[in-house]
Amino acid sequence: LEDSGFYGNSAEPSDYSGNGEANDVALYFSDSAASNYSMKNNVYFSNSTLLGDVVFASTFNANFYPQGHDSNADGVLDTNGGWADDSLNVDELNITLDNGSKWVGSATTSANVDDESTASTDWYDVTGNSLYPGVVTEANAWGRTIDDQVFQSGVFNVTLNNGSEWNTVNASNIDTLAVNNGSQVNVSESSLISDSIALTNGSSLNIGDEGYVGTDHLTVDSYSTVALSSDDNSSIYNGYYTPSLLANTITVTNGGLLDINVDQFDDNPFQTDTLELTSGNIADHNGNVVSGVFDIHSSDYVLNADLVNDRTWDTSKSNSDAWGFGLKAGYDFKLGDAGYVTPYGSVSGLFQSGDDYQLSNDMKVDGQSYDSMRYELGVDAGYTFTYSEDQALTPYFKLAYVYDDSNNDNDVNGDSIDNGTEGSAVRVGLGTQFSFTKNFSAYTDANYLGGGDVDQDWSANVGVKYTW
Repeated sequence: LEDSGFYGNSAEPSDYSGNGEANDVALYFSDSAASNYSMKNNVYFSNSTLLGDVVFASTFNANFYPQGHDSNADGVLDTNGGWADDSLNVDELNITLDNGSKWVGSATTSANVDDESTASTDWYDVTGNSLYPGVVTEANAWGRTIDDQVFQSGVFNVTLNNGSEWNTVNASNIDTLAVNNGSQVNVSESSLISDSIALTNGSSLNIGDEGYVGTDHLTVDSYSTVALSSDDNSSIYNGYYTPSLLANTITVTNGGLLDINVDQFDDNPFQTDTLELTSGNIADHNGNVVSGVFDIHSSDYVLNADLVNDRTWDTSKSNSDAWGFGLKAGYDFKLGDAGYVTPYGSVSGLFQSGDDYQLSNDMKVDGQSYDSMRYELGVDAGYTFTYSEDQALTPYFKLAYVYDDSNNDNDVNGDSIDNGTEGSAVRVGLGTQFSFTKNFSAYTDANYLGGGDVDQDWSANVGVKYTW
């Protein structure tokens, strides 16, 4: 086309350069702000190639009031106007790539700017249809975000089916992205923001160098993969790419894989508030339930997120046998008629046989065993105050040196794990026993166990004794 003629007075179209200028726009959708009707567009590509940017320019209908309308002239805003059915007030653009179609370009929308979106504080008879981070903040010095829902004039949705592919260019901003049945989205030297991103049935989202993806909820389902391999934040996209993946919630389920393959010293390659590694509680045709996998190729990464694992389908059954013994020897030295000192030594052991079991997800635990030996040298001392023939009060003191040697090892899926521990400690205790009769008494004591690896150093006991 030249610069004049039946098809419009425009400059001659050019080959796609990816510079974001008007001559790179392949598809442009725009409605009239003077119309009372919304714009609905459904675009379907099959075995096709789309080379160029897609622009979705949306405005509210002429009879719709984003900031509210006073319908009865009483000075109070009470409606947003428009049609009673919210969908009739919203423009739509749905692009579907199917059967190995490929798209190279950006997806941009004007519906996210303030003039074409209404925050919840201005809703009178509509409900939210999209998200806009930080749209409502506290009216104070903190300025914290308290709502991110908006009612937009238009929504832009992209779906890839059956081995289709989208290579993003520059900055893309849409509402939903669905990647299904072996399709893929590649984000490199560009950015992609979508309210939600869902991958199913062996699909993939590949975030390469200087690639940025932001979403409220990322779902990696049914053996799909999100691979992050960005290690270069040096270009003009630097403002976007720390982190390279930002999602409020990441759900990895049914064999899905979140694969973070970055240098161990990269700064925040991805961030999330909640990481869900779940099985979806859906069994395959063999009755197996497969969970999601988080694989990070780094020994120096700290993830600050809530980790959710709902492996409610796993079942296990185990049986084991154990035996033990105890031996204590000492000598009571009488101190007058009421006092005593008893030095003693003791040894005790517990030996549990290996308990082999297998979870329903095919995890095998073999040869687990537990052996524990405790050696103790100590002294007990006390003094008895007699009040009658049957009643007496005996305060006592205990001091002991304790050495523990516990061996615990097992095999998990062929890997041997040694959890054995050993160490020594000193135990000091004070207590009192009161005898009500020759056969019945009550006691209380407190003990302190001091050592380098003691987790619980203080203990207390209260009880009763009956002898016959």
